[in-house]
Amino acid sequence: LQPFVDISCDTAVGYLLANQATIARVRGELSRARGLLDEAGARFTQTDDRRGQADVLVRRAYLELAVDSPETARAHLELALQLRRGLRDRRGVGMTLLALGLLETVSGDYSRAEQLLSEASQLFRRAGDRWGLVSALWRTADLAIVRGRLDDADAVLQEARAVVGET
Repeated sequence: LQPFVDISCDTAVGYLLANQATIARVRGELSRARGLLDEAGARFTQTDDRRGQADVLVRRAYLELAVDSPETARAHLELALQLRRGLRDRRGVGMTLLALGLLETVSGDYSRAEQLLSEASQLFRRAGDRWGLVSALWRTADLAIVRGRLDDADAVLQEARAVVGET
């Protein structure tokens, strides 16, 4: 194993558990996923790893969406966003904004989704984060499709293709 330079072994185990929780969620093993996230969250709390805590909150949000609890999912994402802003974790902030944008798109609050996705796009543009920008553009295209704005979706996807082409 590569030595843990930036994180402790306990923190590494927390991330492993969180990843296992995602697999369990996708398999439909929701109670197992919840238990794994509880254990991961406890490790991150014990080691005072706010980045890990935010990661668990985002994963909890996706779990709540799987059981049709968008309000609980929103609360988890808002708290994760607050933690990531406090850490000045630009990538984490952007990815959480994308998750919130998806949630608002699915919930039908298109103007809020547009605001969140625009903020994420601007953040990724300023940071020069092409992968993050392409992710934001894809989500923006999804929003445009849901709104019936197919020409807008096409334009956004063309921009995404150009960004990927540069990469």
